[in-house]
Amino acid sequence: MSHETLAQIGFGKITGTVVGVVGLAVGTYIAFKTTAGRGPRERAFMIRACITFWLGACLYIAGMSSLPKPHKYILLPIGIVASIFGGRYVTRRQLLIRAEESKDSDDNAA
Repeated sequence: MSHETLAQIGFGKITGTVVGVVGLAVGTYIAFKTTAGRGPRERAFMIRACITFWLGACLYIAGMSSLPKPHKYILLPIGIVASIFGGRYVTRRQLLIRAEESKDSDDNAA
């Protein structure tokens, strides 16, 4: 890419997109790694959660790229709030599934 092309696209857009995608990739890797030895319901839930987060990130990037300048800033707080509450929901649900699976395995062992 030439310097003119980068200037037209904007350094902030490229940097923000790259940082967001790398962060989501690291989060996905950690989510899969921590559920590797867990039960099948927890793994299936984490796969669905990661797919949902990736789709949300793609929609967010598309919205930020396509909306005109004053309107795109409406998506910023929506994205922040959605990621915070989405992360909290996923963590709570994962812990609930983990507790249910450990209870089921304890019942089957006895």
